Amino acid sequence: MGSTDDTPLLPGDWGAVDQERESILRARRTQAERDLARTLLVEFEDWLRADEHEPDEIMTVTRTVRQLLQFKDDVLGSTDPLEWTEELVRALVSEVFPEKMPEGLNDPRDAAVDLLPFVSFLEETKRWRKRPLRGYEARTLLFSLAYPDPEDWGPGIEVRPI
Repeated sequence: MGSTDDTPLLPGDWGAVDQERESILRARRTQAERDLARTLLVEFEDWLRADEHEPDEIMTVTRTVRQLLQFKDDVLGSTDPLEWTEELVRALVSEVFPEKMPEGLNDPRDAAVDLLPFVSFLEETKRWRKRPLRGYEARTLLFSLAYPDPEDWGPGIEVRPI
């Protein structure tokens, strides 16, 4: 930023100050988003419990969503747990998760199946951002990624591309 003595900053030094300020603000925003992700996971687990899901299911779904949020951050560079686009969901579920699938999971489609209730949780708690991807669009996309073969859908279910 400036020197450690009392030398005044010269006009050319202000660019470096602005850059450092932006870097600090970006780091704070990233940390706040990561903290929010941890908070959401705790609330999500409570939400599943209140919805009377089985303990094993709660543990599995929460673990998968935690891993997805971590991959979203580490691999895709998206730290905001409330930011979801079609491209991000597709990449996360179809490419990143299968490539880095955690031990104990044997079907990469688990990512899409387990992310479905997280989308519902975000919607129900009024945290889902409607742009660029609406909640029902995200659920439709996740359903189509989990069950790409129409024979798996069951009677009366129709998935239209977004």
